Amino acid sequence: MRFLAAVMLLTVSAVSSSAGDYAYEAADFQDPARMAGKLTDHNLGKLEKWKAGKIVLVEFAGEFLQSKEVTSSVFSQRATGQVTTKTSTIQLGGDYYDSVINRFYDMVKAAFEENGYPIVPRDNLASLERYKSLELDMEKTTKGYKGSAFSDGVSTKGLKISAEGLGLFPTNPLKAIKLAVRLAELTHDAEAGSAMRVSFYVDKGKKGAPVLKSMDIVLYADMEANEVGFAGNKKMSYGFKRQNETIFKLSKPMVNKVDISGPEKGSVDMEKYDQGLMALLGAAVDMLKADLKEAKKD
Repeated sequence: MRFLAAVMLLTVSAVSSSAGDYAYEAADFQDPARMAGKLTDHNLGKLEKWKAGKIVLVEFAGEFLQSKEVTSSVFSQRATGQVTTKTSTIQLGGDYYDSVINRFYDMVKAAFEENGYPIVPRDNLASLERYKSLELDMEKTTKGYKGSAFSDGVSTKGLKISAEGLGLFPTNPLKAIKLAVRLAELTHDAEAGSAMRVSFYVDKGKKGAPVLKSMDIVLYADMEANEVGFAGNKKMSYGFKRQNETIFKLSKPMVNKVDISGPEKGSVDMEKYDQGLMALLGAAVDMLKADLKEAKKD
């Protein structure tokens, strides 16, 4: 897949990656199991114990940093008498973000299926009336802030997007409760034994370099069925004994220090950026596969 160069990257020196991040090297992933031991935490051995079986991916969401503003701490302001603000912005377009999420979805799906865990096709889930009735959003803007009197304040804005055909888990309390109540029954409707959510966050490093800040996989499993109601009006009710269990996550961010500079000042060569980001996502999936194989041995 080829992308046009020269998507604008407006930057005023605000770096996201830290000294604790892993700097990606392709040669390291000749042994993905060794790297998984360094960069991931997992509980994938529970897939068998909790009778995961066929899995329905109820959410596959990617969040992409759009802008970051760093403001000097209160302590610094008092010491210098000045307020310093640094802002960086990177916006690569919804079509590009969609392409990343959908390619990554296929990679994660293949990792589980290659290790004996079939994934329900997205179209099957999207066609269910119980799922349609949830009216889930497909994308939303996000905001974040962290800071204190002694540390700089960091305000971020991002864009969170779901894989094609899937919605985002709601943040609205009423919608969240509605989904939580229906999740096990929805999983049963999809002819699956468990439900799974995958999320990842793409940050910005020095000079706009791609950073895979996080990747998390959460499982709902160990489904039980109970007959409820009274004589002549009984039905089956389904619930999960195990809910919101994190079974895989990156233990530290991964940064690809690739030069993504485009031909014009302040622009991004999208092919270079895409290759750099997909290398990180591919490495994450290679480690997921290694962890799945390790779990099978236990």
